[in-house]
Amino acid sequence: MFISLVKSSKMEPALLLDIVHKMKKLEQKDIDDYLLSIQAAFYSAAKKIPTNVRKRLRSSTSLMNRHG
Repeated sequence: MFISLVKSSKMEPALLLDIVHKMKKLEQKDIDDYLLSIQAAFYSAAKKIPTNVRKRLRSSTSLMNRHG
């Protein structure tokens, strides 16, 4: 739609470029917001794991990394 407006000289190419840049920014913000919500969900779930279990998981993971 926008391209046809530019071709028919009803919209300046610079305006189209400005619209595209704004759309890219919105998309990046949407992605960032989504990733932040996922990260918050993981953090919330991790906080519900008892401390002794988290400690055991960390120590077993570090042992696997040393021998793997």
